[in-house]
Amino acid sequence: MKRNTKSRRPLSYSILNVAGKVLIGSCLIKKFLDVDLLLKKACEKSDLNDFGPDSFREGLGLLVESLNREAKLNPIGQYSLYLILLNSLIVRLKTQDWLKSNPEVVTDRVESPFIILGMPRTGTTLLSFLLEMDPENRSLLMWESEDPAPPPQIGGEEDLLRIRAYSDKVKMFKKNIPGFEAIHPIGATLPTECIMLLGHEFKNVFFTLFANIPTYREWFMGADALSAYKYHKLILQILQSSTPAQSWSLKSPAHLFNLQTLLDVYPDAKLIFTHRDPRKVISSFCSLTAVTRRGFSDEVDPIGIGSEALNTISEGVKRAMDFEKKGADNRFFHLEFAKFMSNPIDAVKELYRRFGKEVRPLHEKRMRAWIKFYPRNKYGSHSYSLSDYGLTTEKVEEAFGEYRAQYNIPFSNNYEH
Repeated sequence: MKRNTKSRRPLSYSILNVAGKVLIGSCLIKKFLDVDLLLKKACEKSDLNDFGPDSFREGLGLLVESLNREAKLNPIGQYSLYLILLNSLIVRLKTQDWLKSNPEVVTDRVESPFIILGMPRTGTTLLSFLLEMDPENRSLLMWESEDPAPPPQIGGEEDLLRIRAYSDKVKMFKKNIPGFEAIHPIGATLPTECIMLLGHEFKNVFFTLFANIPTYREWFMGADALSAYKYHKLILQILQSSTPAQSWSLKSPAHLFNLQTLLDVYPDAKLIFTHRDPRKVISSFCSLTAVTRRGFSDEVDPIGIGSEALNTISEGVKRAMDFEKKGADNRFFHLEFAKFMSNPIDAVKELYRRFGKEVRPLHEKRMRAWIKFYPRNKYGSHSYSLSDYGLTTEKVEEAFGEYRAQYNIPFSNNYEH
């Protein structure tokens, strides 16, 4: 049975949304998404005023413009994205303030991180959880990505307050976007995508998950990502300054778009390229996008989502393929979804051997415990169809035929997850 992605919103959401429309329509409140307002409020809330290098401003300006002009946000969507952008600006202020007292951190090495990449919905989340089970690895936790400075202290009471505060945000997100967790597990203390760190520089394809913003998306595709990856590394340096990491375990499909820049910043990174039937990737990602955008807009276009997902994801894959063809093929470990899901622990062992490492007994025990505690469908089932988003097998094959041929990716008949 196909899961209904139009899950019922809580009554409180509907009431607040209607009230917001009335207030905005009567001009009793101004629009939240305004660059000057965001900068001013970030300074007021943090009692700081130094955002660091200005490289973030172009992306912020284009993102706000695109959200206001193209996204068709409802009042809750406007306010929610205001809070997301505001938090990134506060992160910049707090990070810059902490650096003034700890300038030496920028010379610290981020040693040979695992970086999981590949199209979304290809098992990257499960793999990141399993790598996190290795005591020698450290993952980026969701609350850390959104509040990295000052860095967490082991057993610090202040950190517990920060975690609780972010946990409340996650609970509200789950409440306002019903069905999301059945598609993608989230939690304040769970590993998260390091794409969040690119967002603090406002060069982040992740923003397109929340809304249809073609102007910003087109700009992002051609933007120089170096400043974003330098900021990405800076956050890791800050976090490991108080709790050192032998090896980071990171993941995000967004890295497909800028692999050379990624390696310019992390030259010894261990790259894990996950693969899956692109029909399933596209339809599953479209479902995730539709569920998310319904939390921010009352006008969600499934056909537009289908076209956008097909074009954006195929461009990321094309860039990765071109990069690998230029002589970088020895940098990757390739992992096919069906093989991984049939025996995830053996897949991790093979991955470790590829990079000259060994899965130790404690790591294996922790992986088995994780798989037992977090079985598939723990938070509900997730089904989807290409036709829901105006797509066909032929259209997907036209966009991904070369990809399937290069990596020998088979079609699959099972559409769950």
